[in-house]
Amino acid sequence: MQPAAFLERRRQFKQCLASRNLSLAVISDPRHVYYFTGFQTANLRLATLLFLPVSSDSVLLVGSTEAMKAEEVFKEELLTFKDYDVSEHMVVYPELMAEQLKKNARDLRRKSDGKLGIESWHLPAVLSEAIKESFGVNMVDVSKDILSMRFVKSHDEVEKIKEGSRLLDEAYRVIKPLIREGMTEISICATVQEALFKQTDRTQLVLGDYISGERTVEVSGSPTRRKLRRGDTMIVDLQTTCEQYWADTTRTFTVGKPNRHQIRVWDVLIEARKAVELVLKPGTLARDVYKAACSVINRAGYGDLFPHHVGHGIGLESQEGPFFLANSSEQLKDGVVCAIEPGIYDKSIGGIRLEDDYLITEDGFEGLSLFPLELN
Repeated sequence: MQPAAFLERRRQFKQCLASRNLSLAVISDPRHVYYFTGFQTANLRLATLLFLPVSSDSVLLVGSTEAMKAEEVFKEELLTFKDYDVSEHMVVYPELMAEQLKKNARDLRRKSDGKLGIESWHLPAVLSEAIKESFGVNMVDVSKDILSMRFVKSHDEVEKIKEGSRLLDEAYRVIKPLIREGMTEISICATVQEALFKQTDRTQLVLGDYISGERTVEVSGSPTRRKLRRGDTMIVDLQTTCEQYWADTTRTFTVGKPNRHQIRVWDVLIEARKAVELVLKPGTLARDVYKAACSVINRAGYGDLFPHHVGHGIGLESQEGPFFLANSSEQLKDGVVCAIEPGIYDKSIGGIRLEDDYLITEDGFEGLSLFPLELN
């Protein structure tokens, strides 16, 4: 944990608020409460609110059962409320949170002397109304401001994504020897999950696609009891989190030795990946990343078999900006972390996709995915 990083993010966002003539922002999305404080709530039913005033200390309104945990990471003003009452309630629904907000209105009003910002994309109407009633001021949506700030990652964020990528590398080491005739998609998934539980010091979920054979042309899907057959391809697209930050990579394997057509498609995707890497640097437009991969795939005659994006950013969400699409005008910057995932889905041989994570640096990029790119 790096408390200084959270303090710096709060400082930067307060500058953003000031530039918009806002005196305070109410942060309600648990991911963004963590982003600005380092506090991870165990209650995802909106049991925490962060108040970020421009000109004074921040305030964290948190349930009493999590107060000690919050105190460990948040050193500014802490307000608590009873989030578990054996005689009244055990879940903090938005209506209850609204009541708590009104009870603390006097303490919070002194933090604001003008318009305030809220996360309209996340905030339930009942809480929005409670804020309006408590503060009696105009409210402005700051959802896009936070999303824009998240676009470039700081050092502590990058390190968490790197740790997630390393965990996924380990998952593929477990998976590869399991890709054999007679194994089921669901058994491979279960084996991987059990192995990673044993190797980490925390409960660690690895989510994603486990699709094989004819299912691979569907691009994505949950594991089933389908048995692997010789000649199949199997796409394994995995995502995991480290302290709220996502890593997202894909490997495709063949059951037995790949045939000539599968090798041909694989080589095209490797070439597309190399074409993308040539333009992965600050200043490149997201649509040019898309075009770099598509030009290779189209030239090889597989354009009709590539139906999706070339990649996307990763961070507090498994898919966030930049989005590598045909018309995206987003621009790469030093500190952006992204996943690149070209794929070709041919019914005659099965789908093939590969995906690696990258950190955009001042001079180009750093590859974060280390597990080898091999079909078999």
